[in-house]
Amino acid sequence: MLNACQVCFHLLINTQHNKTTYAYDLGGNLLSQTEYAYMEGNVGTPTRIIPYVYGDTNWKDKLTSFDGKAITYDAIRNPLTYDGSTMTWVKGRRLALYTKTGLAVSYIYNENGIRTSKTVNGIMECHDNIRDPKWVYHMHTPG
Repeated sequence: MLNACQVCFHLLINTQHNKTTYAYDLGGNLLSQTEYAYMEGNVGTPTRIIPYVYGDTNWKDKLTSFDGKAITYDAIRNPLTYDGSTMTWVKGRRLALYTKTGLAVSYIYNENGIRTSKTVNGIMECHDNIRDPKWVYHMHTPG
């Protein structure tokens, strides 16, 4: 449980379905997300609390766990694994591959480090950033 010294502020978001509060520490790190059933007036008993854990004493804002699931990182602080997903990085901070059960997403970059295509489970989406950065076409690649 958080005490008053640990929490810098709360942010309350209301929607049709629930109320959500966010608790932050004095460094601006998100500590928890608490959801409540929507009701007029006072906030009732939480329906869900999602903890954010920063468990690395050498890197104080390194998120090491979200909602009870560990996050691992490589030496330059790119995330590698979380909740059954795996990320592969190339040339520093370029995400090359994201995989999770039933999903495989790969990325290709040009010589300037701009992502030019994304392939999701065999369907390629290409970006023509030279002519128009908003122009995208979809192409199914036979597999």
